[in-house]
Amino acid sequence: MPKSNIPSDPPEDASAAVDRGTWLALLGQVAEDSGSLRAVGASHWAFFSEEGSHLLVTFDTLQAARARKDQMPQLFDLASSMGWSYLCLIADGETWFRDPAVYGFIDEKVYDGFFDGFDKVTFYGAGMSGYAACAFSVAAPGASVLAVCPRATMAPALVPFETRNRAARRLDFTSRYGFAPDLMRAANEVWILRDPAHMADAAQSALFYGRHVHRLNLRLLGEQVESALIELDILPKLVIAVMKGEMSEGLFATLWRVRRKFGGYLKHLLQRADAAGRETLTYAICVNVARRTGAPKFQRRLDLLNAARAAAQAQKADAPV
Repeated sequence: MPKSNIPSDPPEDASAAVDRGTWLALLGQVAEDSGSLRAVGASHWAFFSEEGSHLLVTFDTLQAARARKDQMPQLFDLASSMGWSYLCLIADGETWFRDPAVYGFIDEKVYDGFFDGFDKVTFYGAGMSGYAACAFSVAAPGASVLAVCPRATMAPALVPFETRNRAARRLDFTSRYGFAPDLMRAANEVWILRDPAHMADAAQSALFYGRHVHRLNLRLLGEQVESALIELDILPKLVIAVMKGEMSEGLFATLWRVRRKFGGYLKHLLQRADAAGRETLTYAICVNVARRTGAPKFQRRLDLLNAARAAAQAQKADAPV
């Protein structure tokens, strides 16, 4: 790999990466001063940055990281700005972190007392990574977990309703670190965010149990829950609240009020009213959104509804008595 592809000064992120090789080199340079980047088997890497006494543990994929503007693992920027230490396990594709090399890495951290060296540990992940966040939280008893639409397992015998990620159904979820709900019982608190109307996610989240498990509902988002949290800048606030021990259903409800400005949510709300044939509700939604946000789509729909109402009134007025 030509050295000219890598900046001479220590980079702040991996945004200059042009291919996988330079990306790994840049990521290693970012971690060089206060952490490390190491391969974990053939399909995973562990990126670590040591800053403060609080540790944020995330799970990501190489593909997702490289798709971001800074090409960095998820929430690294948040951890840096908050002065937290940061550990991310990065997978090359949909491995579901079901790899003996990953188990060995986690075992090593447990035996070395790595997690014991931090005052507070929080695990975060979504979907496949949410599964990993819950499963591997067993390595740090007393940790907190924030998981978005997490999977409990992909073992066909346990989740026969699961039709997504069919390749994952061939992986072994019965060996070590396999069934996530059993493994996160030692966590201090587990916050699960999901759309309760999305049948597969609702069924998966129902498998997580215990008084320390809190389910938060984000309706009408389907599998777009994490993307909505990111777009609305809610995710960092939630992670900070969990890390500080300030997370609550009330806080979430307050933060989630911003959905009234989220196009994806409003679009689904309108579609739901249309599908139910509730014309009065459709009209009320269009009036509310058009007045608050001036969204062109809702304004055009409101204009059509007003025109239809005016035509109906005119027709009624012209009808013979």
